[in-house]
Amino acid sequence: MNLELNAQMVKLSRRIIQIIGICVSMIGGIVLVGWIYEIEILKNISSGLVTMKPNTAIAFIFSGFALWLGAVEVPSRTRILWMRVCAAVPTLIGALTLAEYLLALDLGIDQLLFVDSVSLNNSYPGRMSIVTALSFS
Repeated sequence: MNLELNAQMVKLSRRIIQIIGICVSMIGGIVLVGWIYEIEILKNISSGLVTMKPNTAIAFIFSGFALWLGAVEVPSRTRILWMRVCAAVPTLIGALTLAEYLLALDLGIDQLLFVDSVSLNNSYPGRMSIVTALSFS
């Protein structure tokens, strides 16, 4: 009986992780739609807050896919490969952004997709915060 309950809990946990992965990816996708169509409400929660940057949204999309791909009982080799690729993308974005901050570089990744002309108190337009970059790293 205890093993059956544990198996059900594991199955439920995997399903919840997949749903969370989908939600995380959707949040990133909604923010990118906001950037594409210049819809401010989709780029930030409140007009007084800083917008979520496109690189952060992309990292959210790939992080969500990695969660979704990894939440299966026995993943195939192909699935594991794609999960690792999806996990590597936000890590790389975060590490490159940290390098930009720490080494005072401008690698051009901050405004690669969209030009961020309005940044409140930010001398690096389009760049995710250092805390966000550290989190993805």
